[in-house]
Amino acid sequence: MKSVYHCTQYREYLRESCNELKAQPNQQFRYALLARFIEIQATYLSRVLNGSAHLNADQLARACEYFLLN
Repeated sequence: MKSVYHCTQYREYLRESCNELKAQPNQQFRYALLARFIEIQATYLSRVLNGSAHLNADQLARACEYFLLN
């Protein structure tokens, strides 16, 4: 997975990380699972990834947990 330090915005990192997970043949990644883990609706996650919404600090912390960023 790409280093978080190569991205200038958290949304860029989220998009790239999601795309990498989707590309792995043995990984069954779905945006709905990530949204559930972050405790937001999938439509809101879509808005975040498209740049029209933001995650708050708690949601961003849960996203870091999902991608194992400590």
